[in-house]
Amino acid sequence: REDVSDSLEQPLEEPDLAQYPLVDFKPTNDEVGPRKPVKIVSSDPVIDRKPALVEEEEYTLPTLAWQQVEEDQHGEFQFMVSHILSPEEMYLHPVSEMSGQLAQLEVEMGRIAGHEKLARVEEVVVGSVWTVLQEMWYRVRVNAVYDGQVELQSIDYGHYLHEEHHGHQLHRLPSGLASTLPGLAVRCHLSRVRPVQDRGWDKLAMQMITSCLEGMDQHTALVVERNEAGSVGIVITLERQGKFSTVNQRLVEVGCAVSSLFGSNAGTDEVGDSGLVNDWDPLEDYNSTINNYVASGRRSKASSYVPG
Repeated sequence: REDVSDSLEQPLEEPDLAQYPLVDFKPTNDEVGPRKPVKIVSSDPVIDRKPALVEEEEYTLPTLAWQQVEEDQHGEFQFMVSHILSPEEMYLHPVSEMSGQLAQLEVEMGRIAGHEKLARVEEVVVGSVWTVLQEMWYRVRVNAVYDGQVELQSIDYGHYLHEEHHGHQLHRLPSGLASTLPGLAVRCHLSRVRPVQDRGWDKLAMQMITSCLEGMDQHTALVVERNEAGSVGIVITLERQGKFSTVNQRLVEVGCAVSSLFGSNAGTDEVGDSGLVNDWDPLEDYNSTINNYVASGRRSKASSYVPG
């Protein structure tokens, strides 16, 4: 132990580096050959940073039919009023199983319609059907495109709406009832009457027809004709204090309309008639049918069903 202790206490001698030649450990080209590029191998998959081009599926514009009026054996049907523009253009909901799906349609539209893609500008063409949110979701048909505006019409209620062509908010129809249920609003017009004034129906006529059909009551109509535009010509019955009349006749009685069928305060129709009365000879059977219909005071079958 003393020897070890003595050796540890002795100072260490500095090595003489001059006696050792320096050695270059850098390899030469002759030893390893020309330098090759280093390939980095990774277990991670190679990620292509270029954005993938996803082709959008071509959208087929849906075509929806319209609900048709189904008369009973007397040529009548019951309805509830949806929207009235004039005696020449009103939209009704016939009392039917199809109309009864309106409430369910509204619920489905409110839940999923907003998730559908917007229509491309070039897809917004006359006749195409979309959904739009204006206070609530509506199914709408494009009636016209002009001056940067799109004229729309609700196929379930009948009223008109407008949207900008560019920057519109028209969505595709969602699946379910929205893309399968026919348009529920049926266009109708009061048959065999015409406005007194050449410029068309006045405010009094609108007030009169609205007062006759206001409320949530069901009404009864007799189908008289269908014109080329698809509008159903009807005579709407009224019952007031046990007396039966028609809305058509009431318009004549208050001086809003003229008609040789329902009697006219303006006398018999002149040559300037619209052609719906004086040229009605082939349809004389309808005259007697309507007259008998009103005179009989026949009450249509009651129904507890209320659409929507």
